[in-house]
Amino acid sequence: MGLVGFKCSKASRKHDRERFVSFKECIACAETTINECHFTAPIIKAMVQREKEEREGITVTQLSGCLRESYLSYKYDYYADLEQLYFAFRGELAHLIIERYQEEDSIAEQRFYREYNGIRISGKPDIILPAKKLIRDYKTAKEVPRFSYPFRNHTQQVNLYAWLVPYEIDRLQVIYLDMKGVKICDAPIWSKREIEEVLEKKLPVLDKAFKDNIVPPADFENWQCNGWCNVKSICRELYEKELIERLSVS
Repeated sequence: MGLVGFKCSKASRKHDRERFVSFKECIACAETTINECHFTAPIIKAMVQREKEEREGITVTQLSGCLRESYLSYKYDYYADLEQLYFAFRGELAHLIIERYQEEDSIAEQRFYREYNGIRISGKPDIILPAKKLIRDYKTAKEVPRFSYPFRNHTQQVNLYAWLVPYEIDRLQVIYLDMKGVKICDAPIWSKREIEEVLEKKLPVLDKAFKDNIVPPADFENWQCNGWCNVKSICRELYEKELIERLSVS
């Protein structure tokens, strides 16, 4: 289950955007070097490999996003837009370059595990500087924030990382990169109780969803609903069924 292929991205044929192709078909088309979209075979292969990375347990990223999207994208087969996946892949490219030039005592892209109420959680902070008690997370963006603080979901993410790792952390930074520049935003450190409130609210819902196939409730105010959800068609179809069921009961 999960990502099984792409929506065709041929530049000159809009109707083809509703045509679904497998990974193999998409890569084979790109390998001809006369494909109409602007993705080369190596880029597509790298994006496929990134999406297929095995993750054990519930991840910090899943908890920081829409729980419904996290469940549906794990349990259902779906096709994604190459353009949309590329945005995340571009961030991965930036991470690889930044990781190469980190301080000698830094810990880069290492996955950590911890349990909360018997539920295993994993996460992979971008950079940890234990001597400086600092976690840094890099985000690529269309435009760096005009304000001096991170987005709410990014603040939650780095705080969950601070809770997860076996190091004393008292500084959190989200570093935004766009095509014009860089901006460092310091994230506030949450208290133990604030972290536990997030875990107690979200973790049992996602754990039960994965174990018992119970779809988490829709959250249309989540940032991912604004064009960043790969399973929106599946979500919409399920939500319509849920509404019909509620009406029939009432």
